[in-house]
Amino acid sequence: MTSWLRFQVGDGASPSGERLLDAETFRAFHDVPADAAEYGYGWHRTTTEDETAPLIGHGGTLATFASGIEFSPVTGTGAVVLSNAAGEPMALTHNAVVAVDGGTPRSTSNPFDPFNAVVLGIAALVLLAGVVVVVRSRTWAVRRAAGAPRWRVLRLVPLAVLTVLGALLPWLGAQLMGLAEPVAAYRVVLWLYPAVVLLGLAIFLAAGGGLTARLVRLRTATAQKATVRRAPAPHR
Repeated sequence: MTSWLRFQVGDGASPSGERLLDAETFRAFHDVPADAAEYGYGWHRTTTEDETAPLIGHGGTLATFASGIEFSPVTGTGAVVLSNAAGEPMALTHNAVVAVDGGTPRSTSNPFDPFNAVVLGIAALVLLAGVVVVVRSRTWAVRRAAGAPRWRVLRLVPLAVLTVLGALLPWLGAQLMGLAEPVAAYRVVLWLYPAVVLLGLAIFLAAGGGLTARLVRLRTATAQKATVRRAPAPHR
């Protein structure tokens, strides 16, 4: 990538001096339209109208890596960023080139911060709800064992469904990205969106814990009620 970048900031000749393109043709490859949405000869215009440095570049990303290359055809300054993670490498290349050329780098931030904050907040609420279900499981079991309508046991079905959903949440999220293979799906979601994995874990623990607590309490309450029924009546 560095060799490719050095060729791009040159005049169309190879590092050994061999002429590959004449200067006019070479410059045409970097003649990208001003509209940032346009795509010319593999390059995008990466500067806005209020920026003076005429930078062009190209970035790429997949699930587990990202890369960017950017340079100034005028000053010859360029930068390459290769990352084995998701991110915004073009922000780093841009700031590197601008900083060397004496410009003002752009401010950067993690675009996933708001998403992660919301997902983690939901995960916290789910865990809190799970604690409430566990704490109230004894009351639920006593009422069920005391002869509450049998349909009350159906309240265990949502907890069972949520337990399965929590375990499958990362895989379901990967399905939206077109990843059907389970192992790859969990690995990619864990790499890109760890907050989703934490949310799935929170749902699994909350629902699974609540389901287990209700079943255990129900078994205990039923056994206690059966013991009371079998106890002999006191003699008078």
